[in-house]
Amino acid sequence: FIVMNTDKLGLDKLRYMVFNMETDNQGKLYADLSQKVNSESLYTVKKIYFYKPGYYKVDVLDTANNFLTMGFVTISEREQ
Repeated sequence: FIVMNTDKLGLDKLRYMVFNMETDNQGKLYADLSQKVNSESLYTVKKIYFYKPGYYKVDVLDTANNFLTMGFVTISEREQ
């Protein structure tokens, strides 16, 4: 997951809330993750591993739990 800004991030930590989505608007909290970041950076990268196929939403929040951005991802079962 990449978080980019046109200016410096200005934060020392980000929070990632991962939801397993039933629809585009309804989901259950799957994981609550955090990451220390360099406040002088323009972007940061967070690797998130999904072990269960499904439709997920990732919300990115600052340390005061203010919403910054979000994204959706669909994980399919690997064919062998």
